[in-house]
Amino acid sequence: MKFQLFFLIAALVVYVSAEHDWTCQKGVSYIENDCNNCQCIDGGLACARSACVHEEHNEMVKCTEFGKEFVRGCNTCVCTEKYHTVCTNEKCHD
Repeated sequence: MKFQLFFLIAALVVYVSAEHDWTCQKGVSYIENDCNNCQCIDGGLACARSACVHEEHNEMVKCTEFGKEFVRGCNTCVCTEKYHTVCTNEKCHD
């Protein structure tokens, strides 16, 4: 009985952890925390590192609702545990 309970709890932890995983899409341009331009390489982001001091950046690095998506202009954003807020980086046309 103890083993079954342990297994159930372990499986639940793995499921919850996997639920928040995010993988970028090859060929898509991204922007991390409204500051760093990124490209998707082998399922992970390769980002330029800039000194980001503006208020929007400071708010984006504080996201805590991992997996939550939202739209910003014509771009889709997601809160991730590893990168914080990541948005597609498409030029929006009016």
